[in-house]
Amino acid sequence: MKKILISLMLLLLLVGCGSKKSADSSESSGEGSRPGTEDAFPYEEQSQENSEEKINPEAVKNPIKLIITYEYNLESKDVKKSVTALEKFVTEKGGYIEEEERHLSSEKGQIRNYYATVRFPKNNNTLEHFLNNNELFLISALHKHSEDVSKEYFDLETRQKVLENRLRDLQDLQSNQKDINALLEIQKHIHETVESLEMLKGNLRFLDNKIDYDTYRISIEAGMAEKATGNVGSFSYRISEAWTATWINFNFFLQGLLLLFIRWLPYLLVLVAMIFVHRIYRKKHPRIPKSNPRIKFPFKKKSEELKDKKE
Repeated sequence: MKKILISLMLLLLLVGCGSKKSADSSESSGEGSRPGTEDAFPYEEQSQENSEEKINPEAVKNPIKLIITYEYNLESKDVKKSVTALEKFVTEKGGYIEEEERHLSSEKGQIRNYYATVRFPKNNNTLEHFLNNNELFLISALHKHSEDVSKEYFDLETRQKVLENRLRDLQDLQSNQKDINALLEIQKHIHETVESLEMLKGNLRFLDNKIDYDTYRISIEAGMAEKATGNVGSFSYRISEAWTATWINFNFFLQGLLLLFIRWLPYLLVLVAMIFVHRIYRKKHPRIPKSNPRIKFPFKKKSEELKDKKE
């Protein structure tokens, strides 16, 4: 009897374990076939894996991306004529003036100082040749600065390709998806991807403009723009330069005094007229001197008292 009971208990335990295993397998299969779950959105991992397989930046050799900036300080006898020649040359050679500033002189129609930011196509040394070999200018200072943006540029290109591949995968999933919730989620990711892609393209266009066009910061000032024909470091040349600079500064000083006198001339005329009217009034109405009662003569009284005592 005991053996029969033990055998029955073992059979019941085996049947219970089998039912649990079948239930677990059915639940796992039901979760895998349920729409709108993790299997409905495999695009993020797939797109990243596909993009990493397709893109290999180290295998592609790209040229160095440089942003070059020049700074020119120029002197010119006729600043207005120099500015006109510069604008004409830049326009004819495909460049453009991004920003400019003009300081006018006291003479009518003349320019004292001129500042400009010029953008000129890269690998076109005509503007540099024009500034270095023009009789209108004398270069007093020159500075060149190069900025390497290769890493930033290639990183943006790589991110752009990744986003393009991701967008392509999302569009493929959208065309094959029938579940409404899954479609809404895919459209949300498509919108975010397109927005990020457009921002990257804008940054690339900005860098392309900086790279393809060199920047020239040019300043032109009034001065004796004469080409040096001798030893620039000689004592005679330094004396001539010092005398020229002194004469120019003295002319500016005299011009400043003249301008100051002209500005104050109306006030001076009013002051002179007031003084003239005051003098005429005093001639017609002279002042009458008055005796001051406070003034006493103590010495005279003392002498009179002494005389009286003697008598």
